[in-house]
Amino acid sequence: MKEIAQVPDCSKCRNVKNGDSILTDCPVKELENKFRDKKFLQFEKGEHLYKMNESVKGIYCIYSGKVRIYTPGKNEKEITIHCPSAGEIIGFNSIREGKYTNSAIATEETHACLFPLSEVQQLIKTLSTVTQKIIGNKC
Repeated sequence: MKEIAQVPDCSKCRNVKNGDSILTDCPVKELENKFRDKKFLQFEKGEHLYKMNESVKGIYCIYSGKVRIYTPGKNEKEITIHCPSAGEIIGFNSIREGKYTNSAIATEETHACLFPLSEVQQLIKTLSTVTQKIIGNKC
């Protein structure tokens, strides 16, 4: 993994312009200023973004390249769960556990933004508080 100094701006991300991207309506692009420590990373083919049971570092947004998410199966065979494409966010299912519940490996050179766990948790807490206030407000 190599960190790249020039971090893409979410609101100008090339994947946002693609109508098929999850980021088209994703609040991440609107709340980008909440992510002060976002990193832009390059992974070579065969390099893991994360491995099952590792402590969660954060969530990843695939900028370019290909990734395979898998879990160990019976007889040491791997079971492919998903092959995310550019614009997809991965790793969020593991936040609650505190450890990644599967593995993600680059199947070709891949670039991804890493949103740090502490900032993701703070955003979740903030959004949860706001949601509770809205639900509790009687009109």
